[in-house]
Amino acid sequence: MLLTLLILCFIELSSCTDVVINRLHKKIFDNYNPDARPVINPSAAVDVAVGFHIESIKKLESSSETLVASIWVGLTWKDEFLVWNETDYDDIRRIVIPAKRVWIPDLYFSNSVSMQSAIVTPGDYSKLSLYSNGTVVSYFGRTTETRCRMNLGKFPFDTQICSISLAHWTSTVSEVKLSKKEMPSLVEVSGTWNLAHLLAKEEFIDFVGQQQLILQISLSRYPLFYVLTIILPICLLAVLNPVVFLVPAESGEKISLSVSILLAYSVILSALSELLPEVSDNISILGVYVCIMLCLKVVSVLASVGALSLYHRSGSVPGEGVYHWLGKNGRWGIKNTKVCQVDVNADKEIISWQDVSRAFDRLMFCIMSAAALLISIVCASFIFQ
Repeated sequence: MLLTLLILCFIELSSCTDVVINRLHKKIFDNYNPDARPVINPSAAVDVAVGFHIESIKKLESSSETLVASIWVGLTWKDEFLVWNETDYDDIRRIVIPAKRVWIPDLYFSNSVSMQSAIVTPGDYSKLSLYSNGTVVSYFGRTTETRCRMNLGKFPFDTQICSISLAHWTSTVSEVKLSKKEMPSLVEVSGTWNLAHLLAKEEFIDFVGQQQLILQISLSRYPLFYVLTIILPICLLAVLNPVVFLVPAESGEKISLSVSILLAYSVILSALSELLPEVSDNISILGVYVCIMLCLKVVSVLASVGALSLYHRSGSVPGEGVYHWLGKNGRWGIKNTKVCQVDVNADKEIISWQDVSRAFDRLMFCIMSAAALLISIVCASFIFQ
């Protein structure tokens, strides 16, 4: 019996509460126009406090220069037409209403790459909280895709600063004034990037008399993956480049090794081009380094062909000139084990084309080693400066 009475009382109280809420809705929304700014004084501006809550950074694409993020935008303002006395409505302090029933600032993401950039769309079924003093509190969750101009000069040891901009469609700063408010951001970032810093700031657009809020997101790249897949192979190829000149000409593998390294550089350059944008204000130092090493490898292939051409020449080396000087001064301790009759009265040392070829190989080994080392040091100094 007691349980039945309690249930009946609860139903009665719920019914009474619903009646009061319906009466409250009728009172505040009769003759209310959601298209009109919620101020009694037409010359006054509506103060809207805006807070950003970054939930996750899904991805930052270097090739397309776009940032995809899940974000909550918190808006708070005061609607002077939606106020009531709590004592007249059973001390109801807050009600939850559909967003489409009240005035909402016409905000949009001004640097979005898509057309669907408005905070509130016509088919939006979001709810918001309305308090007795007219304060409106709303939260809108969106997945944004915004432009992010990237500086890839120090790729993959780079830090990018991207922004999410929020502005008005039509309202000027004299009609709607934006101010930033703090909101906690528990950011989940994709595996490639690390969140370094968040900063919200206000900006005034002079030529249109509008205001926008900008959330700056500083992201630093995790370089380990690119070090293992790009930089390490490049360094190993840079070591192999001069080693080609240590391969004996009689082995027949000198040209094949040179061409194989050249093709490896081409593959790495192709893979690197897929990671970088086609048009950018800054050139990747790593990309420049690969191009220089590719050109150096082309020179190496041509030099290898020249060395083989010298090796297979027949006849004697002229007694004077560059070839004789190179063969004579480039032997560096090489002992000629060929047994032959030598005229002891001869004034000139006999130099073969094989001696010239070996000396040329050793000279090119030193030149290519020094060039690769110098280029690597210069490029590394630009990246890590």
